[in-house]
Amino acid sequence: MTTFVWKKYIEVAEARSQVYGLLSALYMELPDLKWLGGIFDAGFQQSFPSIASDFQMAGIKEGLELIAGFVTEFKSKPREEVFKLVSIDRTRLLHGVGKKTSPPPPYESMYRDGRIWGKSTEEVARTCSHLGIKLSEECSEPPDYIGIEFDLMRLICSAEKEAWEAGSIDKAGKFLQVGSEFLSQHIMRWVPDFCEQMYRKAELDFYRGLSRLTRGFVEYDSRLVEQQIDNIKQKLGWEP
Repeated sequence: MTTFVWKKYIEVAEARSQVYGLLSALYMELPDLKWLGGIFDAGFQQSFPSIASDFQMAGIKEGLELIAGFVTEFKSKPREEVFKLVSIDRTRLLHGVGKKTSPPPPYESMYRDGRIWGKSTEEVARTCSHLGIKLSEECSEPPDYIGIEFDLMRLICSAEKEAWEAGSIDKAGKFLQVGSEFLSQHIMRWVPDFCEQMYRKAELDFYRGLSRLTRGFVEYDSRLVEQQIDNIKQKLGWEP
């Protein structure tokens, strides 16, 4: 039977999985009027307080406040007008339109190797293969695109949660270790840099907020997962 302590680990893994899923969707999904309607939907906005309560950190709080400010400023304006503004800002920020106005597009290999489909791309692809994860055939992005790397973390967190629910400390610990290694060897080596450039060059508070939320969360999570590993070693006697 799952103990109270294990329930805490389940809750943390679930919360981490949800945030990575949200971040992945925000980078992966192309905006349309339905997407925009979801941003202004009360349910979307209500998901933010739960994130803030689970993961307290200045960067996360600032990001959520910027996104909330965007919603307040634009919710009463014509959707077609707002959609155009969001689409232009997204294209400029995520597709490298120009060096002066855009950050390098959010592929790990662009930041670590100086080109798309570099060594970093191959490393992420091997990680996916090792974990038995197949990218959707509908996805045209390389595996080191920011939204895909976040979705990979979502799956790792979800697998950890399932291991806790099944009562397997060993499997849960191994997934924590995998997540920790992916964060340190991949995400933390380039995402903060991208987010800082995205913040400086964004025109809308929505994308400024997304940049702060993204950076704040991955920096927080990289420390949290190390704490989780130390905790299960000390309290539950887990050994890698």
